[in-house]
Amino acid sequence: QLVLTPEGSRVLTVSSNTVARLWDCRTGEPLGPGLKHPTFVRRGAVSSDGQRVATLDGSQAAYLWDATGGNLFARFAEPTSPNA
Repeated sequence: QLVLTPEGSRVLTVSSNTVARLWDCRTGEPLGPGLKHPTFVRRGAVSSDGQRVATLDGSQAAYLWDATGGNLFARFAEPTSPNA
């Protein structure tokens, strides 16, 4: 999956491996480290200012990242049923 920022200067790549990454469309260079997940990355989105990335992994956990620094701000796990 490729996700362009609204102005089209950055693209987020999301694939079946465990890493999402933000790239500069003009230079083709990565804009930060790979955003590593414990399972494959299903989907991704980039904030309108290009500073944050949201991802969803194979376990349905959602992540909020600093797009260029690679820091994980938050992880939101899917709630589990008490009867599971």
